[in-house]
Amino acid sequence: MLFEQGSELLPCVNRALAALEDDGTLDDLEQEWLSDVVSVPELQ
Repeated sequence: MLFEQGSELLPCVNRALAALEDDGTLDDLEQEWLSDVVSVPELQ
């Protein structure tokens, strides 16, 4: 996800993503929707 630097939404989204990662939801979504993708670029 991309946000404008300093966005007030960032802490909330980070908490939500952490919860999804902790309960395995992100892994499930990756398997379902990104399994055919060889590589996904990561922005730094």
